[in-house]
Amino acid sequence: MDQNSQVFDEVLKKDVKKNLVDAIILSLQTKRMSFREMRESANYILDNIDSPKNYSDLILFLNELKTEWPQYSNVSALYKNKFYKEKEKVLINRLSSYINSIKPTN
Repeated sequence: MDQNSQVFDEVLKKDVKKNLVDAIILSLQTKRMSFREMRESANYILDNIDSPKNYSDLILFLNELKTEWPQYSNVSALYKNKFYKEKEKVLINRLSSYINSIKPTN
């Protein structure tokens, strides 16, 4: 199934939340984020984490998050990479099916 239409379900949401919390912890440990920024970004995440309805919406949400707080760039890149890899698989499967359908029969 194309991830573009994949529902942003509770399993995926839990995975995203875990990665965002890990990014917060790492940013605090490395002093790349202040407690004020952590509080602001955490409130933003909590206020908006239920907004995405599919994977494309999730990518948009993570892009907005990293634009405001660059500390989340790795999380955004992780899910964007997964999104494009899945789209690539779908495209390859479609091309393979098409090529197989036009092969001459002997």
